[in-house]
Amino acid sequence: AHGFGDQVRGTTSAPFTFTLDNTGQADLTVDAVRIAGANPAAFGIDTNGCPATLAPSGGCTIKVVFGPSALGARSARLEVDTNDPHDPTVRADLSGTGTAPAPAAVSLMPASHDFGGRETGTGSDTFGFTLTNSGGSPLTVSRRVSRTK
Repeated sequence: AHGFGDQVRGTTSAPFTFTLDNTGQADLTVDAVRIAGANPAAFGIDTNGCPATLAPSGGCTIKVVFGPSALGARSARLEVDTNDPHDPTVRADLSGTGTAPAPAAVSLMPASHDFGGRETGTGSDTFGFTLTNSGGSPLTVSRRVSRTK
């Protein structure tokens, strides 16, 4: 079993590696490797390093990722079908939680600026402000110009 923990919706986790070992005395045939269960679409096989046949004492790895497209708890199973007469399908439980990205966090520096006194109809020197988004979501800025008369 592996719990991926929290993962922002629309992003993919780092792969987690599962190992399949042939502890028997004969070749182990690997017939299928799949994700099944309640929310299989939230998980994916990143890399299947298992050959069709594993020799005795041989092993292989399967890397699984979690990439939720919805919020909330998600679960599934990694399943490997083999020719093992005692345990033909090996299973590993998978879980994770899809979370929302952090909201935009906006700051404007400096917070204010005194342009000084000006006669009506005259301009002033330009001054630069810095708008920063330190949050986890995109920020949409639309242009707005206001003038006082």
